[in-house]
Amino acid sequence: MRGLQSIKSRDFRRFPLITFIIFMFLINNSTANAETIRRLIRTEGDVIVESYQREIGLSNLSVSNIIEDRFGFIWFGTQVGLNRFDGNSTELIMKNPFEDDRLVHNLIQTMYYNGEEHQLIIGTYQGISIYDIHHDSYENFTVEENGLSNPVIIALAYDYEKDYLWAGTMEGLNRIDLKDHSVKTYDIEGDVVRSLLLDSQNRLLIGTYEGLFEYDEESDRIMDLAVDTPTNFVMDIKEFDEGTITLGLWDGGVVELNRDNEITKSHFFEDNRIYTVTKTRDDILWAGSWGGGLFAVVDNDILNFSPENSSYPINNPVVYALLEDKSGSLWIGTNGGGVNKINPRKRDYRLYAYDPDEISGLPQGRINSMLKDQRGNLWVGVYNQGLSKIDENGNITAVELEKDGVLVDQVMAITQCCEDQILFGTNHGMFSYDVEQDGFNLLDIPFREGSTESTSIYAIEDVGNEEIWIGTYSGGAYRYNLTSGEIRNFTKESEENQRISDNLVYDLLYDGENIWIATNNGLNVFNIEEETMQTHVRESGNRDKLPVNSIRTLFQDLQGNVWIGMTGGGISLYQGEGTFKTYTTEEGLSSNVITSILQGEDGRLWLGSHEGLNILDHENEHIFNLKEEDGVGGLEFNPAAFKDEDGSLLFGGAHGIVRIPEDYQLLEEIVPSIYITDVKIYGESQSMDFSVLNGLNSTFPHNDNFLTFDFVALDYDAPSQVVYNYRLLGFDNEWVNARNMNFASFSNLQPGNYEFQVYGETVRGVESEIASFHFEIGTPWYFSNFAYMAYILLLGILTWSIIRVRDSFAYRRKNEQLSLLNRKFEQANKQLEYLSENDTLTTLYNRRYFNQKLQEYIALATRTDSSLALIMIDIDHFKSINDTFGHHQGDEILKTVANIIKSSLRRETDFASRFGGDEYIITLYDTEKEGAKEVADMIVEKVEDLNQQPEMKEKGMKLSLSIGVTEKEKEDNHVEKLLVKVDRALYSAKEEGRDRIVVN
Repeated sequence: MRGLQSIKSRDFRRFPLITFIIFMFLINNSTANAETIRRLIRTEGDVIVESYQREIGLSNLSVSNIIEDRFGFIWFGTQVGLNRFDGNSTELIMKNPFEDDRLVHNLIQTMYYNGEEHQLIIGTYQGISIYDIHHDSYENFTVEENGLSNPVIIALAYDYEKDYLWAGTMEGLNRIDLKDHSVKTYDIEGDVVRSLLLDSQNRLLIGTYEGLFEYDEESDRIMDLAVDTPTNFVMDIKEFDEGTITLGLWDGGVVELNRDNEITKSHFFEDNRIYTVTKTRDDILWAGSWGGGLFAVVDNDILNFSPENSSYPINNPVVYALLEDKSGSLWIGTNGGGVNKINPRKRDYRLYAYDPDEISGLPQGRINSMLKDQRGNLWVGVYNQGLSKIDENGNITAVELEKDGVLVDQVMAITQCCEDQILFGTNHGMFSYDVEQDGFNLLDIPFREGSTESTSIYAIEDVGNEEIWIGTYSGGAYRYNLTSGEIRNFTKESEENQRISDNLVYDLLYDGENIWIATNNGLNVFNIEEETMQTHVRESGNRDKLPVNSIRTLFQDLQGNVWIGMTGGGISLYQGEGTFKTYTTEEGLSSNVITSILQGEDGRLWLGSHEGLNILDHENEHIFNLKEEDGVGGLEFNPAAFKDEDGSLLFGGAHGIVRIPEDYQLLEEIVPSIYITDVKIYGESQSMDFSVLNGLNSTFPHNDNFLTFDFVALDYDAPSQVVYNYRLLGFDNEWVNARNMNFASFSNLQPGNYEFQVYGETVRGVESEIASFHFEIGTPWYFSNFAYMAYILLLGILTWSIIRVRDSFAYRRKNEQLSLLNRKFEQANKQLEYLSENDTLTTLYNRRYFNQKLQEYIALATRTDSSLALIMIDIDHFKSINDTFGHHQGDEILKTVANIIKSSLRRETDFASRFGGDEYIITLYDTEKEGAKEVADMIVEKVEDLNQQPEMKEKGMKLSLSIGVTEKEKEDNHVEKLLVKVDRALYSAKEEGRDRIVVN
């Protein structure tokens, strides 16, 4: 089956106010030169909408609010708790029902970030929590304790000058004086306060179901502004531009008001039930609706992001929250679909790709050659798959070329020749396509002394006057006249002026005077007029010569420079007089295997390689790498490359055809922020009173010398591919490459001063600054200066024999201490190893171990062509069990179900993990979904047996499970894709009534 898929810092701890100002400056200036979302959505199909759901650890898929703090961490307020996201993992903060000084309630409706104090003000369904992030402490305000007008907090605003916190509830407005904690309530028309804003004039604007109001400080009253809006339901109030107030209205779209409260602009959408609005720094207005998705007002156009729009998909049509972070990405919180993100650094440049579900389409394989003719047809030669033609409408036709009844399966070279025909170099000779006649002819070229035997052709170059040059796999190069039939062969066996360095010719280039011949063993330049041959080969240690002899591709830029792409040598620029300037991975290339070269309209060179695309800015000596994350589809690019008449660049690779637009702009490199987030001693976290430990100093007792540092670099583009390097000054001589591991451990540290340093490097090669933590391991008393003075005095008083006894005693005591420390180290190491892999409650493997192990199982299954199945299990109505029987009984149920799952797994390769809360997941290697269904049935049977026990009946408790089962398809090579499938199966089980198994 073949087919087509058309894819249209340092230290912020001591000066909170200064830090806040710096943070706001970074937000307003960090992306001044970056490509904006406006450019993305102006090119249909380029936008990549990312999805974040349970796989990142979200506690709930209804995300009501999104905040970015001054350090760059993203906070999600959900209907089941608060989540802090660092790009790799999510920290969950939940209410503890037995503690009054923690989060007041799990259902979060709104949040406000106080950047000066690094506090989150959280509005919930049971009041307000002010969360001091550094100190992990809470100050709560409720109806019962503080006299709030209603427990449901819908809107928040903070007056920094007066230290007033304003809270909108289901029953009016509340003013909380944070100096004395007094609360004053205000009645208001419509009762329900949906939104609050302290604008640039320090006016408190209030949106309710009865319109827009203002708090009058002089009279201490709420005044109706009587704005003539399309509806009175004011859901959101924002001031994006000073003096202009933007209102999101329920069933009324979005309107903008001037200082006189007059409507100056209105925006109406397919769904006008607007819940939230924002404006990004590129002046795009975004409106989140209650059921119609997300709307973007771009110039005079309105674009809709919704689950039904394949070009602009989001997970759910109800949009709760919007946030543009300091890198320019737009985060979208939905009601039940989790979070989406539009990242201007992630675009999809794929034009055509192999699709196994399409019968007629682009074949699968490496793309050897590519050319677009004058009629707009794109000709594509695919390794072992022959020739395909793609017309202007994207329709693909397989073209059958044959010689003597044998189908041609290799088309290595395609060239436009003589204006009205196209030449195809194949493994069975050369074919000519007449554009006017729409027909193919096999050219009878007398290769090798008049023989008509088929020859594999790798390159064709038109030099004009009906003359072409031909490069072959084993017969050298030919100079051939299409009219007269005159032919001349250049091989390594030829006479001196015709001799080339090797008979395997990869590419040819005509520069107007010379023919450049790229071979597998050197570069040859033939002067046509003088008929002289010059050969260039590698000279050991000479950087002015070619670095290797395997020449893969040739290119002449608009300035007349000749560039040489090599296998293993990078790319070289010919500088004249036999000298070259070479760029390799040392200069920034992603790979030294260069397969294709094109030049953009701005003069920069684009290089296809085996590790993505490279952009070489020769003038500024800068190289930028594009990987799969940048939308280029894959990493391995082949020789096929073509510059279209509109200036766009087409590259062929094993993953299909990529189109780079003419107006492509390099995005500003965002430097990731890196933070040391925790210090552990023997596996126990130390309370530092700061959530970020950069630049701190600390002292530890001499026996607390087993330390672990946790750290994270905030890169939301490709966080799993951040590479970390660390060192401990005073211990390490060199930087340690920790790859993707974001922690470092040190044991048996001797007394002294140390500095832990760490930095991260993104997938694009951008390095963070260095984060550091200073600490001292204290000196034991018996090594103090006073002790040493006493020892010296004793040496003068005591006899030699007494000194020997003392030395012997001290030696034994030191050995005992070292032995004790070693035992503590071994115990801590075992504990750390166990905790890093296992869930402490159920003793099953934890989520982190599952993610790591599943990726290994997927790779193994793909490599061995083995099956792999997943079972996702959810305990039905578990919240009801907790509420009815208490959390202790709930924990017992969790352990019981875990034991049932463990007892149902018979093979060592099968493993079960606690996926989160009351969810479990089972990985079954070399098992298809039918076998997985049998395991699921066994688990259900054991749960039914458990329900029959007298203890369960006596309590009136009955357990049931919702189970989803799926298996890995051949193309499922990513963890996220497999998790989405099994999650959908589990979701179907719940939707169909729970207490059942659904196989996807």
